[in-house]
Amino acid sequence: MKKLITIDQETKKLRKIFSQILELSNSNKHENGFIPKSAFEQAIEKNKIITAIFNDNETPILAGYLFYSGVFPYAKIQQIATKPEFRNSGIASKLLNFLISQLEKNNFLYLKAEIAEDLPI
Repeated sequence: MKKLITIDQETKKLRKIFSQILELSNSNKHENGFIPKSAFEQAIEKNKIITAIFNDNETPILAGYLFYSGVFPYAKIQQIATKPEFRNSGIASKLLNFLISQLEKNNFLYLKAEIAEDLPI
């Protein structure tokens, strides 16, 4: 039985799907830019990656992720990506809303995201 998508950033859970995060990042490196494996490892340890996980028969499948950085009170989105089969389903919005909620709880004042000018519409 399929379950709903959950938004999570728990380090232990993200370590289990680490290879899926890297695969999605590498498949979108033209659009999002390249981030090395070590940066993802550090971001997971610092809770700077938020994931959307689809549980298919108890097997976690990455639907998308958001990688952010920053120093209080400023935050910056480094990457956001969704697997093609989950696009146009509101995953990116859920990830962004989760991040905004977390930043507001921690009294952050600023969130920045730079969009590449040459991306197709």
